[in-house]
Amino acid sequence: MKRATIKDIALLMKVSVSTVSRGLRDHPDISSELCAQIKAKAKELNYHPNHLASGLRKRQSKFIALIIPEITMFFFPSVINGIEEVARKQGYQLLVLQSNDSLENEKLNIQACFDHSVDGVLISLSNQSLNADHLLDLKESGIPVVLFDKSIENSPFDEVLIDDELAGYQATHRLIEKGCRKIIAVLGSQSLTMTKLRGRGIRRALEESKIPITEQTFGFAESFEKGREVIAKMLVEQRPDGIYLMSDELIAASSTIIQKVYGNDHSQCHIIGMSDGQLPKIVPYPISYVHHSGFELGQLAANRLMKRIFLVNDEIDQEAPQRILLPTAIIDSQFAIGNL
Repeated sequence: MKRATIKDIALLMKVSVSTVSRGLRDHPDISSELCAQIKAKAKELNYHPNHLASGLRKRQSKFIALIIPEITMFFFPSVINGIEEVARKQGYQLLVLQSNDSLENEKLNIQACFDHSVDGVLISLSNQSLNADHLLDLKESGIPVVLFDKSIENSPFDEVLIDDELAGYQATHRLIEKGCRKIIAVLGSQSLTMTKLRGRGIRRALEESKIPITEQTFGFAESFEKGREVIAKMLVEQRPDGIYLMSDELIAASSTIIQKVYGNDHSQCHIIGMSDGQLPKIVPYPISYVHHSGFELGQLAANRLMKRIFLVNDEIDQEAPQRILLPTAIIDSQFAIGNL
């Protein structure tokens, strides 16, 4: 059975969603009699009982939640640092939850956000999350949500992202500028919007330069181990002169394989990845990268969430969802070997 929402309560009581939201929080604009009726209906429908028991946000918890697929050594630690810096300055504490790239776990994490009465939610969606339907109860309950890192089509929430299509285009164009004509791209899960957008940018750059695109141009990997498998197969079968790697995880997965195939002759193949800049400094071959700072992304996302929280507290949050893009820049390898 579908869990009751504020919208369900509003429809049954023939009042607006905002009236229900305010009534549940004992807002002074709503009469005490109507507040009592709204709470009674919410209890009857079993609407978020833990949330009701904790006071229905009559005061701020001063907690925000961060839901991410998993905490790895790549990217997310710097994102968390950026979020924590902003949260701490605003007097908030951070509750970090992992979905392990599972939609069901993500839903359980969202329920935990209700149970802990968080004031706002930052989320990087799991690979299984193809829409934002499971987040709508948060929105209807007056809990601001900001998506970051991964986008979805027609999002009803603020999003803080990099310009994925432009990043894919610029990275591929840089390989072409270096003389590459046999280019492959190793991307993440095919279901991700960012994968589709970066792939679109790569295709556009290749088409503009009249470089053939085949089924073998693109490889897809949902994990580190799958990345190693895909990269090894593509390098042996195609021996490209240009490689695009979508993430730090794929850069790490490809490290020993690239070295094994090309040895120390780094002039044979130019490589460009998406990175915050740390891993390219330690791999055993020269690599350029599209720099995107996880720390800055975390700060931007946290600042946007804080603005939403303040608007909700002031009862004036009428802003349409915003898409905020993090600037990126291509950093060419400083490796002193070969032609890169």
